[in-house]
Amino acid sequence: MSRVIMASTPLLGHTLPLLPICRGLVELGYDVTFLSGRVMRDHIEPTGARFRALPGVADFDGNNVPELFPAFVRAGESGDNNDFAAKDIFIPPIPDQFTALQDILAEGDPADTVVAHEVFFHGTWPTLLGAPGIRPAGVIGLGVSVLALGSEDTAPYGLGMLPDTSAKGIQRNKRLYEAEYQKYIPVQEILDRTLAELGATRKAPFYWDGHSLLPQATLQMGPPALEYPRAGMPEHIRFIGRVPDTVGEFTPPDWWVDVEQAERVIFVTQGTVNNSDLDQLITPAMTALEREDALVVVTLGGRPVPRSLVVPANARVASYLPYRAVLPFTDVMISNGGFGGVHTALSSGVPLIVAGQTEDKPDVTARVEWAGAGVNLRTGHPAPEDLKNAVDAVLGDPAYRRTACRIQREYEERDALDQVQATIERFLAGARRG
Repeated sequence: MSRVIMASTPLLGHTLPLLPICRGLVELGYDVTFLSGRVMRDHIEPTGARFRALPGVADFDGNNVPELFPAFVRAGESGDNNDFAAKDIFIPPIPDQFTALQDILAEGDPADTVVAHEVFFHGTWPTLLGAPGIRPAGVIGLGVSVLALGSEDTAPYGLGMLPDTSAKGIQRNKRLYEAEYQKYIPVQEILDRTLAELGATRKAPFYWDGHSLLPQATLQMGPPALEYPRAGMPEHIRFIGRVPDTVGEFTPPDWWVDVEQAERVIFVTQGTVNNSDLDQLITPAMTALEREDALVVVTLGGRPVPRSLVVPANARVASYLPYRAVLPFTDVMISNGGFGGVHTALSSGVPLIVAGQTEDKPDVTARVEWAGAGVNLRTGHPAPEDLKNAVDAVLGDPAYRRTACRIQREYEERDALDQVQATIERFLAGARRG
């Protein structure tokens, strides 16, 4: 039986998108081991995969990012924390990720094994850059965020700027990349030193480019309609859509009949990571919509509902709601721009209002704006009146819903699991040929 080793950093937004793929591969008969932090065990084991815990600093609690990485969170308040993410969260675990991955590879035939990991997991980078170690038949990177690959057509990752392919825009991008490369010199030094200590003989590309350039195949989880075109896109990068996640066992709250009977539903979420301060989006949204002729459904991403939270009469709040359960009833979704939530909404044909400035959110929200699938408020702390105006704009202009439905059809035209399996089999066939 061919083996697949899946791997993720122990963050919900990086792990959950892989679970439908993992479940599908198990059902297809692959021997799947999933390597991640212990905090992800209860999410992973129901897929049928064999769970393996990361060791050392790689095994952090991704549900407590604000407490574990305060410098990253403080920098995010100014909308610029991606270099902190690289040097504090994603680079330090590389040695432990590498060791754990090597241990699993040693347990079977590497020529009959493919590694498929989300692109922020870097445990494959040492051997891909020449370090000694066991090499699988192939390495697949699964893109769980926007494509961070640099291009003369686009501004650098993290700036949230729309693409500009004019001569003036290309010059703008060139200047921005020069500044970005200077800014990232300390990050690159940490990365190069970490990889060299593991035996890498070649230096990594620019950190954000490495996410998509280093894997032997990069399968970007989303449709082309939500990604900027780039001249000279590498052939090993493909857009596969998403394997739909399932609602699974869902016990509706007592008020769920209100959702089923409402003529109009506005769904509000602040995501699963940057959701400790409800005054960023949840509270302003409920304030903005308290007189709206609609049911406002709010999820807190798994956090308990505070007793102090003021809930208007037309709002319903739950600690956790599966997006797939709510979206069939939803007219517009208000989100802080998490990549997974945005894709789940658009794969359901639901237009968006997005307001986020941390992590990858400036780039995710910019793509929603660029695609015409919603309104980008370009802030992580929107005012209630701006949220109300955005809701009126999206509900009042059917073009947003038409665009969301067009993007939904792009998802439906792509069989993501089939493309993942085809890529696995291509690598296995190549290894068997020798």
